[in-house]
Formats: sequence, structure tokens, C-alpha cells
Amino acid sequence: MADDFFEGTWRARQSEASLWKVDRPAPQQAYLRFEPTDTGYLMVAYGVVNGEACAERPQLIIADGLRRPLLDLSGRPIPGVPAGAMTFGSRPDPQTLELGAEADGQVLRAGRYKVSADGKTLTVTNKGSGHKGPFEVVMVLERVVPDPY
Repeated sequence: MADDFFEGTWRARQSEASLWKVDRPAPQQAYLRFEPTDTGYLMVAYGVVNGEACAERPQLIIADGLRRPLLDLSGRPIPGVPAGAMTFGSRPDPQTLELGAEADGQVLRAGRYKVSADGKTLTVTNKGSGHKGPFEVVMVLERVVPDPY
């Protein structure tokens, strides 16, 4: 989709604008891939940490404001995620996604994905508490052109 602000591959800048407050090493390379679906996006995060390739669990993004059980892509519980956890997302404007998850009234994560007015950069802000402890991440990513996929 040529008019879609998020679709495609984004590469993290290694700059002072990035913040990595997580109890594990920051990646030497980080990428996000947004693939459009009928209901939103499939987001895949991958990169290099400590010289080894790694990937996060793909995440389905449905930004319609509704709450849904937080499950994997096959509809199964995710190891380490509390039973009954709910995920939700909204799209306050075409260039912004706001995502979150909570369980028992406590925020597990809250994130904002904002594409710049010129469509060339994506700023990601995520914070919360996971099974490995609290985290806060701010990354500035650049659109990869041409898209390798």
C-alpha cells in the first residue's frame, strides 16, 4: 500500500535519541517490519544482540480500540504472560499507533509508534514490566528503501 505510513521495514538508528533501559544488552542492529493484514498489521522485530541474530515473537496489531486476550498468533497463551492478560490498540491519527497490554488492572506494557510527517522516520516508545523485569525503550528508526521484502 503506497499510502500506508507503517508498511515496510524500519532500521534503528544508533544515536543519542535512543534509550534502552532493559535488564539485557541493547541490540547492535534492530529492525521492525510492519506487514498489513485484513485487521491491522503483523509486526516482526529482529536484529543482532551480542553478535547473534535474534527475533522477538511476531505481534498482531489491531488498532480498533477493543480489548482482546493476549495470545500468540495460533491463539495459545504466551509463556510468561499472566493468564487473563488483555491487549488493545488504537490509531489516533494515520501516523500513530498506540498499543498496550494489561492484566488484573496492572499495565504490562504501553507503547506509541509515531511516523514522522515526511514518512522517513518512526519513533517507538515502549515501557512496562515483563517476565524479565521492568523495561523502557525509545528507538528512532529509518525507513529501509528499497524495502528488502
